[in-house]
Amino acid sequence: MRWAHKDDYVAKNYAEDLKPLTSKPDGSMAKLPFEDAELQRIFRRPIYTGCVNDRRGFSTNGPNIVRRARYWAPLIGLFAGLRCGEILQLTTDHFRVSPEGHDFIVLTTDMVLKTENAEREIPVHPVLKAIGLVDWVIRKRGRGELALFPEVPSHSAYGDRSSRFSKWYESDLRHFELGERRAKLTFHSFRHTFKRALDRADVREDKKEELCGWSRGKKVSRRYGSGLEADVLQECVDAVAYGVDLSHLFAHARLDD
Repeated sequence: MRWAHKDDYVAKNYAEDLKPLTSKPDGSMAKLPFEDAELQRIFRRPIYTGCVNDRRGFSTNGPNIVRRARYWAPLIGLFAGLRCGEILQLTTDHFRVSPEGHDFIVLTTDMVLKTENAEREIPVHPVLKAIGLVDWVIRKRGRGELALFPEVPSHSAYGDRSSRFSKWYESDLRHFELGERRAKLTFHSFRHTFKRALDRADVREDKKEELCGWSRGKKVSRRYGSGLEADVLQECVDAVAYGVDLSHLFAHARLDD
């Protein structure tokens, strides 16, 4: 209405000073974290144990392990706390190695991020390394590939890539009997689960906020400006743990896909 009034399409901005009847719920209340039993079921689905393909056949038992967005995105969300939109924008250039030899993911100004504070360094969790994420990225880099998840359409009837993938995952969650929790469980729940794991590990508040992209620290970072570096945060990420058996994924680290 402001635009229409400014360009003389309407005589008056009738929406001026209007406000929603209710306020937007706090993010921590809008969605719930996953419980360990739910995570165990998610990561025991055919996409992680053997499926037909990662399209319509992702939930049908088959001989294939297809490691693309449908496989990696939930794991990255769970062990790095990234938003869906951040994950889908990742390229091989966003995976780097610190001076102390730690693998980390860097979210940079060239990405479309929710806030300025979302620019940050996130150490790669030992489980992600053990199941082959870093090696998978290195092989892509060696083949001259840049985008990690090009199979997710950039535009669709659902909107941007994040909206498209979130819709995919909503359909995934319909296969679970989640009861009254179902309405508050989405892909974003992986981020809440990561945050809760940091809480349980008693991670210091400033480091927790830096990892989640909520605030900017005062130290100078070598990569993108102010903030805490991956070397400082590695111990915090290492402390993230879940009561979930992912040992069946370790064998996938050797796959040459």
